[in-house]
Amino acid sequence: MRGLCIPVFIVSLLLSAGCVSQTKYLEMEKSHVDRGEKLANLTKKYEVLIEENDQTNLKMRATEVLLQKREEELALVRQTATMVDQSWKRQISAELEEFRKEGFQINKETGGIILEESVFFTAGSATLKPEARSSLLRLASVIAKKPGRIQVIGHTDSDKVVKHAKEWPGGNIQLSGARAMQVLMFLKDEGRIDPARMSFAGCGEYQPIASNATDDGKRQNRRVEIVLKGGDMS
Repeated sequence: MRGLCIPVFIVSLLLSAGCVSQTKYLEMEKSHVDRGEKLANLTKKYEVLIEENDQTNLKMRATEVLLQKREEELALVRQTATMVDQSWKRQISAELEEFRKEGFQINKETGGIILEESVFFTAGSATLKPEARSSLLRLASVIAKKPGRIQVIGHTDSDKVVKHAKEWPGGNIQLSGARAMQVLMFLKDEGRIDPARMSFAGCGEYQPIASNATDDGKRQNRRVEIVLKGGDMS
């Protein structure tokens, strides 16, 4: 009987060892399946990301094309506006040429109509000279027929306000602004120009058209400009 016990024990041991190997195999197989599923899910997510990235790139390219088109349109608008503005300035300059002998000049850069201080104002004063009012009224009759906005801008030389300092405590800015306002009010009251079309500003000595180092340069800088903006009222 003792001889029979040994083989039975060996067989049991072998079967037991066979069971352990099968369990590990099943575990490895399940692990392999899980990894395959994870890989499949990752692949699917990757494909979704690729598709989304392609759509994003397509949208970005479409946006770039749209922006480029808008830039081209804006450039064309600016070019057209510049051409219209230059044409407008040439037209105004030609029509106002006859007013030069009455103290008006034309600013070639802005197309503005220049009222020289010596012709229209007394030094240190914002009151229009009586003898200049008739010339300004004739000018008003011309510009009243032009469409668009009208800007009246006062300017001075670089000399500080000394003699009339009490009247103009704000200095050249205040004096130039008061002169511009006087011209605007004249255009409204006497020239019958719609005030909604007009605005005024005082720039003092900060926008010279000539050097303040000479008396002639200072004379040119002491002025009021009437700038006509052609086109609509926007």
